[in-house]
Amino acid sequence: MAKIRVCNRQENFEKGVFNLEEAAAYLRVAPATLAKGLRNGSVRVGAKRIGRRYVIARANLDKWLADGAEIGTADA
Repeated sequence: MAKIRVCNRQENFEKGVFNLEEAAAYLRVAPATLAKGLRNGSVRVGAKRIGRRYVIARANLDKWLADGAEIGTADA
């Protein structure tokens, strides 16, 4: 049986890839708020779904923030 390796948050941060909870912490919002924004389209950061989980690149989050977007706005 193969070992399953779990990345820690520091490794994910260095690689520039976050799960939903890590991305929410990076943005300083609640995970539920970020998930809702991803579902309703107000947060467009190029998140990918793998099964039930989101994978979000830090570069996409940084670009989205640099463009002046806000969570909860329809034109984000």
